[in-house]
Amino acid sequence: MVRVRGIALVLVACACSAAALYWVFGDISIGAVWRERHRVRLDVYAWVYPVSGAGFLSLAWRLRILAALQTQMPWLTSIRAVFAGYLGNAALPVRAGEVIKAAYIARQSALPFGTALGWIAVERVVDLCCLLLCALWIIPWVMGKSALGGGVYIFLALTACGVTCVVIATLRPMWMRAVMTLLLSTLGARISGWLRPKADNFLDGLSALAGGRRAGLLLLSTLLYWVSTLLTMQIWLAAFDLHTPWYGSVLLLAFLAFGTALPAAAAYIGTYHFAVVAALGVLGVAKERAAALAVFVHAAGIIPWALVAVILLSAAFKRGELPTHVPRG
Repeated sequence: MVRVRGIALVLVACACSAAALYWVFGDISIGAVWRERHRVRLDVYAWVYPVSGAGFLSLAWRLRILAALQTQMPWLTSIRAVFAGYLGNAALPVRAGEVIKAAYIARQSALPFGTALGWIAVERVVDLCCLLLCALWIIPWVMGKSALGGGVYIFLALTACGVTCVVIATLRPMWMRAVMTLLLSTLGARISGWLRPKADNFLDGLSALAGGRRAGLLLLSTLLYWVSTLLTMQIWLAAFDLHTPWYGSVLLLAFLAFGTALPAAAAYIGTYHFAVVAALGVLGVAKERAAALAVFVHAAGIIPWALVAVILLSAAFKRGELPTHVPRG
């Protein structure tokens, strides 16, 4: 049954990628997209690599901060874990790299897989809060304040509730465990039994933020990551000589983050291109030019960093340190 569900999920992911690719390329000339490649300034684009490299280092630093309560994670291990996740997402569908990253951490640190997965879940929650705040920041500029109506207040209230829950879970974990137990008791024994260990691991991951210094360092590492990501996208626009409003890179980041969260084939094929083209369309960029940028930055980003990941993890491959299956505990 589990294997059937996995196959079904992969099929859905491939269907999403195919639909996204059709939306991007179905009504434009491939020849026109190819001609747009001449616009890219490689001397400008080259700055992407040191900037995005700093982003990878900030992710490794954040992972060490989350792990600090339960283990001392060496820098090289945290960097390899980040690239194990990156390589998994590049080579496998449905963001399987997140699970591979957790499994690699668990094997290297001799901690339960669920604990490492809890750290990854905390990372995603922190990133989601950042994305929601970015979206809230730029929505009035993109849509116009008169177009928002009362929706912005609902969005703000939901964001505030999410941040409040994270803060309460961090400072008063027993309160959150009591609330979680109450909620799980309403779902039935089978579902609650499946969800309980995952919820416990997530709350354990949040406990890493209980200290003010650790929470501050985690926020700093997260800020460094998102700043490097925004700078990377600003370089994309400059390399293609695109003059967009000041919020262009933020809008592109928001579209890409939510677009690549959709089920997709390996390396986010389709959904990545869809997100870039959709964001640039909002900014008034012609679809052929937007598609050319999407194809170029996707290939120029994925391939070199995937090669770096293979080099960093080559010794781990030889020693059999990379997981060949996902642990259950």
